[in-house]
Amino acid sequence: MYRRWIETRDVQHYQEYAKARNKAARECRKAKIRLEKTVVEQAKRNPKSFWSYVKAKTSTRSGIEDLKRDDGTIASTDKEKAQVLNDFFQRVFTEEPDGELPKAPQFTFNSPLTNIDFKTEDI
Repeated sequence: MYRRWIETRDVQHYQEYAKARNKAARECRKAKIRLEKTVVEQAKRNPKSFWSYVKAKTSTRSGIEDLKRDDGTIASTDKEKAQVLNDFFQRVFTEEPDGELPKAPQFTFNSPLTNIDFKTEDI
């Protein structure tokens, strides 16, 4: 359905695709809820399934994947990765000119703002 919508850009095809996409997402959410209920209900009898679920949800990946340098070689050690990232960010950011920064303009105020009212309609 998605492919048909992309090819035609027809509103009716998009509505069919959106309906199918939303139904699939809804079913995935329901399946996840059913799985979690099952794990909770069986936690006392089957602690292994409970802890497997907990481990799956709390596992994290650490570190940075290998990076490709501009010349096509791969940086795999931490030091090499740091150097590749450093080189990249040095190229991306602009360098400030030497010397003093310009002064911000000074403003004078006749009276301070002491009472500010916001209405729900304004927001």
